[in-house]
Amino acid sequence: MDSDKYIIIHYAEIALKGNNRGFFEDALRHNIEKALKREGIKFLLKKISGRFVVQLDEEEKDYEKISGILKNVIGIAHFSYAVKSPCEIESIKDAAMSLLKTKNFNTFRLSAVRSDKKFPLTSQQLNEVVGEHIVKNSDKKVSLKNFDVEVVIEITDRDAFLYVEKEGCIGGLPVGVSGKVVSLISGGIDSPVSSFYAMKRGCNVVFVHFHSFPYTGIESIEKIKNIVKILNKFQFRSKIYLVPFADLQSEIFVNTAGNFEKFRVVLYRRFMLRLAEKISEMEKAQALITGDAIGQVASQT
Repeated sequence: MDSDKYIIIHYAEIALKGNNRGFFEDALRHNIEKALKREGIKFLLKKISGRFVVQLDEEEKDYEKISGILKNVIGIAHFSYAVKSPCEIESIKDAAMSLLKTKNFNTFRLSAVRSDKKFPLTSQQLNEVVGEHIVKNSDKKVSLKNFDVEVVIEITDRDAFLYVEKEGCIGGLPVGVSGKVVSLISGGIDSPVSSFYAMKRGCNVVFVHFHSFPYTGIESIEKIKNIVKILNKFQFRSKIYLVPFADLQSEIFVNTAGNFEKFRVVLYRRFMLRLAEKISEMEKAQALITGDAIGQVASQT
C-alpha cells in the first residue's frame, strides 16, 4: 500500500456529456488546480479512468483546509481521501485492513468498482474475497444494509484506490463553460442566490449594483462588496460595477408626481435594466440575472 495521501474526485453531470465531455473535464480540472494553487497547496493532479486523482505533497497536513477548498469548486460531486494499492488481490487485502485499523466500527460492507474490466475478479468477487479476509483477521462482521463503515475499492487501469468516507460537494457544471452573465445584485437574498445558481450552471457572473450614495450610507455598498467576496469563492475572480443611481432616481421622483407616482418603482427598474444591458454589452455577456420571484415586491431585483 502506498502511504501517500490521495484524493479521489468524482463528478456527476459532466459524465453524462457526449463528444464534448472532454471540454467540461478540462474546465473542471483547470478550476480544481486554480482553487488549490490559490491557497498554496502543493499537489499533482491526474485524470484516471473518469475521475481526478490528487496526490498531495508530503508536507500537506491541513486536510480541513483542503476539504473546504474542494467543497467550493463547482462541478465536483464528491471526493474522498484514499490510499493507493497495486492492482493485486493480496495488496488490496492488506490495504483494506490497514485502512480499517484507524476506524471504530463493528459492521462493514465492501463496494468495489472496476473501471478496468481486465481485472481478474468481478466487482462482486472482489467484495467477497476482501470481505472474507477482513472477517478472518478481525472481529468485525459484514452487514450489507446496517453497516457502520463502507469500504469503497476503485480499480483503475493503473492502480487501486480505497477509501471509507465521501465528502459531498456542490455538483453542477464548472464555472466558465456556459459563458458570461451580468447579475443585478442587491443586499437581499434573492439576487445572491440567483447569482450562485447561475455559477452552478457554468456561468461567469459579473455583478452590477445600483446605489444612492450619498443619500444612503456607505454601509450598503460595503455590504454588497462583502456579498460579492463570498460569491467569489465559487468563481475565483469577480468584477463588480457600482453604479451611482441617486441623480437619476431624483429625476424620476420629480417627474412622477400625482397620478404617475405609482410608476416610480417600475421606472427605477426599467432604467436599471437598461443600464445593466449596456454593461452586459461592454462585458460581452449573454444574459441578465435579476433574481426576480413571481409576486415579489422589490425596488431593485
